[in-house]
Amino acid sequence: MSKDLLDEGVQKILDRLIFIRVAEDREVEPPTLIPLIREWESRKDRNKIPLYKSMVAKFRELNEIYNSNLFSEHPFEEWEDHSDATKRVVDILYGKKGYYEYDFKVIPADVLGSVYENYLGYRLSKSRKGMTLDIDARKRKEQGIYYTPDFIVDYIVKNSLKPVLDKCKNINDLKKIKVLDPACGSGSFLIKALEVIYDKYREFGNPGGVYTKLTILLDNIFGVDLDSQAVEIARLNLLINTLDNRMRLPPLDKNIKNGNSLISGSDEESKKYFGKNYRDKKPFNWQEEFPDVFKQGGFGAIVGNPPYIQLSMDAKQDNDLKKYLLDKYQSSMGRLNTFGFFIRLGIDLLKENGILGFIIPNTLLTQDYYRQLRETILNYCIISNIVTFQDLPFKDAVVENIIIIVQKTKSERERNNNKVIISYVNEKYEILSRKKINQRIFYESKQKTFNIRAGQKNMILKQKIEEAAEPLGNFLTINQAIALKHDRSKYLFDKKLNANYKPVLDGRDITRYFLCWSGKYLNYDIDAIHSCKRQDIFLSREKLFFRRVGDRLIATYDGKQFYALNTLVVMNLKEGIEYNLKYCLALFNSSLLNYYFLNFLKSTKKVFSEIQARQVAQLPIKIINFSKPADKAIHDRIVDLAQSMLNLNKQLANLSVNSNEWLEIQTEIGRIDKRLNAEIYKLYSLTSEEIAIVEGERKSKAFLQVSKL
Repeated sequence: MSKDLLDEGVQKILDRLIFIRVAEDREVEPPTLIPLIREWESRKDRNKIPLYKSMVAKFRELNEIYNSNLFSEHPFEEWEDHSDATKRVVDILYGKKGYYEYDFKVIPADVLGSVYENYLGYRLSKSRKGMTLDIDARKRKEQGIYYTPDFIVDYIVKNSLKPVLDKCKNINDLKKIKVLDPACGSGSFLIKALEVIYDKYREFGNPGGVYTKLTILLDNIFGVDLDSQAVEIARLNLLINTLDNRMRLPPLDKNIKNGNSLISGSDEESKKYFGKNYRDKKPFNWQEEFPDVFKQGGFGAIVGNPPYIQLSMDAKQDNDLKKYLLDKYQSSMGRLNTFGFFIRLGIDLLKENGILGFIIPNTLLTQDYYRQLRETILNYCIISNIVTFQDLPFKDAVVENIIIIVQKTKSERERNNNKVIISYVNEKYEILSRKKINQRIFYESKQKTFNIRAGQKNMILKQKIEEAAEPLGNFLTINQAIALKHDRSKYLFDKKLNANYKPVLDGRDITRYFLCWSGKYLNYDIDAIHSCKRQDIFLSREKLFFRRVGDRLIATYDGKQFYALNTLVVMNLKEGIEYNLKYCLALFNSSLLNYYFLNFLKSTKKVFSEIQARQVAQLPIKIINFSKPADKAIHDRIVDLAQSMLNLNKQLANLSVNSNEWLEIQTEIGRIDKRLNAEIYKLYSLTSEEIAIVEGERKSKAFLQVSKL
């Protein structure tokens, strides 16, 4: 027996048993499973008619009643009998022998949601003792199997679907609304869509009931998923939510389908990319699968939580898929993630004025890789809402998420005049704050970034900071420091035993303008180093280090050839650059570039998050024309002040804390730091009002009177 058939059979059995339990508790069916158990237990010869075969016979009866694929014949019905195991499963469903008893009558809308997350994250395999169920974390990660919390489903569906429904004038209009989840999983988004449309039916005077729900299922609800088991669960889940009396149920195979949403086209096109076994990719031709939908121009609403699967451009796996996706969606992204393709697909599948609502990684907002995708959204859509979270909505997931709601429109005027609603939500799912940002600001930024923190004044200031400036990456090379393959304690020592032992710094060893070596040496073993095997970046005459983790930019200068662990990042002046390295240090540590980093480069609101090299490389460094005396003079003043900060911090470290001399130097450090910031504000030609924005105050303490914002 193949593994796929085994998985499919187990899934079918579970689906049927859960359906029967729901039907029993809702009094749609009389007690069914317990009588089967009792009858089997009462037999003298239990092997004559095994329990499993009695249950299969009951499935045949139910198929005559409900006429749904749920109970249609399947190869698992011919499996060898496991009566004891069958009884144990039934005992669990009835809360016997220490198991929790569950009232299936009041089953939540998506009872199988968490089952989907957990069961599909396991695999069945054969062992000497029979069958075992093992965790399949790889499958869960690769296919993006994560159950979406109810409050997110509720928010997305209501904010995507209700505006579409509100335009309907009668029930006939409602019947024309088509809702899609292109990666439907267990069907949680579609169940919520069913509820919202059902409520709208009631508003129009429809009495409701099971027939109305079934009408909605067939007319309005559509889903696709790559995982055939997920499709089965979604169909069952939707049927359970309509079950109210004994009646024939629709098979739903024309609405909820198995396929790869991202791959479509003719057989010839598929063969071109995937060869003769192209059907293994499960291509899904939207126009053929849902012809009635596209006769109306497409879907009115698309909702969901698409998978976030990273496809590296450098890696050799799935090259055929990567080439197909790049060609199909005309993407030039350096980093491919399936969520981006789902957004592009969704926009293509929407009808004019249709709405899409997804929960996706927040990397869409600012990362360079997604510039083209952001531009596509801005060229085709109004962005209605962006919701950002303080904490991860998904346990075990490693990305921060946002909800984005967009509406497709051809009107450039509507897009330019649109105001995006930005909401911040805490771990209790309470909205902390809301604000509006003009969508045009996103479009006018160089990288089309969706900067959700900045208002119009901030964006104007951003443009000013970037004038006559170049990215820091044009001046400095930026390298991650040494990452060890094994426990670092095996390679760190308090004494230098031979020439292979190098003085090494950690993140805790540096602060702004100060380096305090802890006395540790690294046994430099090239075979033990995972990354940064180049020694030349450490042996250069001078370099800068900055901390990888923190709530602000922190860097210092090194002229003593220290090595560093990967809690630090190394920056070296590029060949041919005339600038003094301490000029770059001063700008890096300044209030101005910290403001720029926190508002326009940092992709998370969390404190002490990773400061990435690619973000730092984008910091705007003011260009100096050394042929102009005024330019050279301000460059040199900034360098001198940076040197003073280095000297003063070194002196401070040798004094007793809170001694008179320590307090004097601390005061002088504060004074020099203000002078340094003032010179940098002058360098970038900031006004007093713009300085106040950077300082985060109504008035700037470093300058004279400042006007109110």
